[in-house]
Amino acid sequence: MAAGDAVRVRRNDYRSRRGEGEDVLNGFRGVVAEVDARRGARVEWRRQGRVHSAWIGPEAIARGDLSLGYAMTIAAAQGLTCERVHVYGVGADARSLYPAMTRSRKRADLYLAGEALADPALRGRLKDASGDKEVVRACISAYARTLAVRQEGLVIDELDQAPAPAAASGAGPVAPAQEAPVASAPQKARPLDAPVPLSRALGLKKGAGRSQGPRLPPPGAPRRRGPQV
Repeated sequence: MAAGDAVRVRRNDYRSRRGEGEDVLNGFRGVVAEVDARRGARVEWRRQGRVHSAWIGPEAIARGDLSLGYAMTIAAAQGLTCERVHVYGVGADARSLYPAMTRSRKRADLYLAGEALADPALRGRLKDASGDKEVVRACISAYARTLAVRQEGLVIDELDQAPAPAAASGAGPVAPAQEAPVASAPQKARPLDAPVPLSRALGLKKGAGRSQGPRLPPPGAPRRRGPQV
């Protein structure tokens, strides 16, 4: 690092708790004001209209507490605005690409590595491309297929598919317990898109977890009198 470098703090340092000045928190972005072999780097950043400054020691820098801030993840860049952005799009999905491309006021450049997107169909199109425009079209077409919105599963869905607990170490196979058949009324098939009650998904019985305190009589019922002395 050198004076003038844009940097980003990567780890919380609660200095106020030790009586060593104000806190230096993860996510702070600033500029290196000066560098010293013994004290490390003095970083300046602006918050609430004031310029703040703090030294980041050599040990903290070696540990990764301070890094160059010219590039950051899409998640870390949300809420920021600058004149121009450069976005490496490989690995992004439809939800994250939009906030990445809208961080700039004037221009946003999207970079796609052909090797990262390469599949048999793309390789054939790149091989037969007659010019740069066809190469760009082929890469964009291959990239568009990776932007499909993935439907994230719910925890309840995973609970329904959870495997049975393994048998204890050293014990042989355990036969499932045989239960007597119980007659029950036929139930209507539930639609696949119908919501599943959380208690049912977790395998809880009706009334489980309720307080087992004294039961109160229903409203209007005559009260029982205890023995009188």
